[in-house]
Amino acid sequence: MSESDTANVGLSEKMHFKLSQMKEEGVFNEMKDGYRLAIATAIFHNIDSSNIELVQRKNMYDVGGIDEGGMIKSAIRLKYPSFEGQEYKLMEKLAEAGMQFLDEKTGFDT
Repeated sequence: MSESDTANVGLSEKMHFKLSQMKEEGVFNEMKDGYRLAIATAIFHNIDSSNIELVQRKNMYDVGGIDEGGMIKSAIRLKYPSFEGQEYKLMEKLAEAGMQFLDEKTGFDT
């Protein structure tokens, strides 16, 4: 029996703060844009997110609000077929991994 997928996604407290900081600096108009970029970054760079833990997780979006047309879910299903039925759980980990990558590259200090 497989575990059901999540209906809400978020980030760790640290990466949520970093994303908020980037939005405040004008990097993104909305944090959603940065969240989506983080996912795309992790996918593009083949970042292993399997062991990612979201420390002090902050809930941010329902999955329909971040992936309105299901395009992200479809991309994850194609790239990571072993996660079928768990695409949004993986999406959250990809967002976290992508934010860590972007944070390292941009140097937004806390």
